[in-house]
Amino acid sequence: MPITSENLKKYMYDIEIVPKVAEKTILEIFKTHKLEVESLIGKGFARGTYDRYEVSYQHTEAFMLWKYNVKDVLLNQVNHEFVTSYDYFLRSVQSCANNTTVKYIKNFKKIVLIALANGWLEKNPLKQFFAGIGFWILAYLIYRNVKNENQVHNRQIGITLHFQPILVMGYGLWVMG
Repeated sequence: MPITSENLKKYMYDIEIVPKVAEKTILEIFKTHKLEVESLIGKGFARGTYDRYEVSYQHTEAFMLWKYNVKDVLLNQVNHEFVTSYDYFLRSVQSCANNTTVKYIKNFKKIVLIALANGWLEKNPLKQFFAGIGFWILAYLIYRNVKNENQVHNRQIGITLHFQPILVMGYGLWVMG
């Protein structure tokens, strides 16, 4: 039982301390999923998928040691700040390129979705986090060059972009409105 002010107070006033049901950790779920993927190699999963989860697992473990100086964290400690710091760690400390970072974040997202589906995690820490593969143009924020609500001209590169106020996806190009 951890030594906290609440537990100390309960001890001093002789209140029964009932330990919580063991909470799940990120690496515990990651490891279980990794083993499931490994057992399904050749039965719908490729060896490369397992290898990517293995490397993702190692990066996640290294991140927690780097950032928090712990080997694992409880699910309730995974929040938006955790995810953005993990993204930064992959890009800076691990020197991963954008597309590689996005792949590892997607593997991490799978673990988060498993936790959400099983009720082990209440809120999705990736809800406000957005990473994508390719070249980004945030046309919505260029207010001076707007000719009409569906057109933006960028003077620096000399092109006019036409877009709808939805996410438009093309090869290597996402335009958000």
